[in-house]
Amino acid sequence: MLSTDLRNNVLVVRVAEKRIDASKAPAFKDEMTKCIDSGQNQIVLDLSSVDFIDSSGLGALVSCLKRLGPRGAWRLRARRGPSADCLR
Repeated sequence: MLSTDLRNNVLVVRVAEKRIDASKAPAFKDEMTKCIDSGQNQIVLDLSSVDFIDSSGLGALVSCLKRLGPRGAWRLRARRGPSADCLR
């Protein structure tokens, strides 16, 4: 579901799925939690391949952002459209 690349102490996380919905949100949250718990606190989340995010997906995103907390920074990269608009 996710691929990662470390660039200048910033972890770039690409979501390979077209949808983050109720069936995918738990795996997304688990993989992101592992990244955060491994000590990565500067993250770019690339959602450019994602076409749809439902409330479960949004909940997973918020949970990960809360887990990162004030110790880190999070940037989103998303294509234009309804999914990106709700994240702005």
